[in-house]
Amino acid sequence: MTTMSRHILHLRFDLPADHDADLPERLRSLLENITPRVQMIDPDVAVLDLTGALPYWRRDARSLTEVIQLRLLAYFGLRSAAGCVGNRILASMACALTPARPARPAPPPTAWPVALRVRPGPHAAR
Repeated sequence: MTTMSRHILHLRFDLPADHDADLPERLRSLLENITPRVQMIDPDVAVLDLTGALPYWRRDARSLTEVIQLRLLAYFGLRSAAGCVGNRILASMACALTPARPARPAPPPTAWPVALRVRPGPHAAR
């Protein structure tokens, strides 16, 4: 019998000051689409047990955390800080030390043709 190490994710959301009252429940609903083991500590803090979700999503803890943060940003426009380790105390401490992840802007469309022209192709080997 193989034992799987636990992965506890502590998330802290950057909620706007004037957020609507049902936003924490909508956040919980979104997080429960990833794993059913979600606990909302405060309106802006959630703890998730990712242990059983990792094999389902076929990802490691870091990439699943990135998926969760990307969904929070896409659906609600919320940045979040995250800490994921084997127990709740260390996950909380790691999250407290982590700044909220900034949104990464997409490169401007004009950068694509330049990147395609600069990249050497098979004709450059001659």
